[in-house]
Amino acid sequence: YLDVLMEVTLHPAMGRYLSHVGNQKANPTINQYPDENFAREVMQLFSIGLWELNPDGTRQLNGMNQPIPTYSNQEITEMARVMTGLWFGGQRWGIGGWTDVDNTVPMDMHADRHDFGEKHLLRGFVIPARAATREEGMRDVRDAIRHLFEHPNTGPFIGRQLIQFLVTDNPSPAYVQRVAAVFADNGSGVRGDLGAVVQAILLDEEARDPRFSDREPNFGRLKEPVFRMMAIGRVMGMISQDNLRWWDWGDFYAEARQEPAYSPSVFNFFKPDYHAPGLPTQHQLDTPVFQITDSYSSIAFPNRIWRTLDEGFSFYDYYRQPLSMGPWRDLAAADSTRLVDRMNLLFCAGRMTVGTRSTILNAINQLAPGQTAERVRVAAYLALVSPEGAVMK
Repeated sequence: YLDVLMEVTLHPAMGRYLSHVGNQKANPTINQYPDENFAREVMQLFSIGLWELNPDGTRQLNGMNQPIPTYSNQEITEMARVMTGLWFGGQRWGIGGWTDVDNTVPMDMHADRHDFGEKHLLRGFVIPARAATREEGMRDVRDAIRHLFEHPNTGPFIGRQLIQFLVTDNPSPAYVQRVAAVFADNGSGVRGDLGAVVQAILLDEEARDPRFSDREPNFGRLKEPVFRMMAIGRVMGMISQDNLRWWDWGDFYAEARQEPAYSPSVFNFFKPDYHAPGLPTQHQLDTPVFQITDSYSSIAFPNRIWRTLDEGFSFYDYYRQPLSMGPWRDLAAADSTRLVDRMNLLFCAGRMTVGTRSTILNAINQLAPGQTAERVRVAAYLALVSPEGAVMK
């Protein structure tokens, strides 16, 4: 994970998005001070979060039973001083930043723009004053990022969000603690081994034991619209074409509130601790994807699912990637029950209830046996929009 943090820090797109590309050391005579945007977000979003955490991801409390902040404005200011002197890789200061190459080459250090003074970061960690060279400027950045990587918050903070992304919105503290322990040590003394962390998440008893998925009402997560759309391409089979594309000037975003590379802010499409109104708020349950599930997207996105099943991935005359319906039509012609069972396995992970399965079968059987393409579309659509198709457990 240390490599990920460094890549994020030096990535030119992130530098532009969070405004630390072109950040310069302070010059009070002209009221110039380092931009603090990335300095704040690298702590809040990418490493330690807002509050001091216990190893199980719960918040530490002070003597007044209040959560303890992980940093103050002073630490943000000091971190911003670290993030000075970075510019697009291979370019002179102030030149470039508009080509594809500029946005793929890691940012580089310009020593004359970097603050080489002593910096006081979290928990008493001090970066000493250093010689004004490119190498020492990059050393400042690496030391600051490593300090965040080694912070005791990082394991439970990142681990819990990965669990939310991969398994369930509301993991137990014990689940978080087991994953955080693997983040701290993969068993071979290595910290931040993401492969080991993901393995621990997916093989944990809470991810695999039906006692949790079947009996715990709070278990699971609402599938993101993009994931559900990609499931169509994978399950139905897209006809291969060169230069596969998916963009539509924001139409999909308007319907689903989500689209690849279209995040409206650095906080992404939704917050990991979002509580939907009603019972989730009353019971303090996290429901991240429900933040983009509103009265409009609840209708518009299912409509988009049907359109994609009918037309494939397309956008007027710009591109068209149709779905491969052949094998599915053969199955629909042979046996509608097998068709539904296959949809159940691939779209619903085999969790379709008797009621849902009967509803889909009844809808299919109202279509003539020869209408195989229509039968496939109806079966796929109803499986995708069913509760078992919309929720991952």
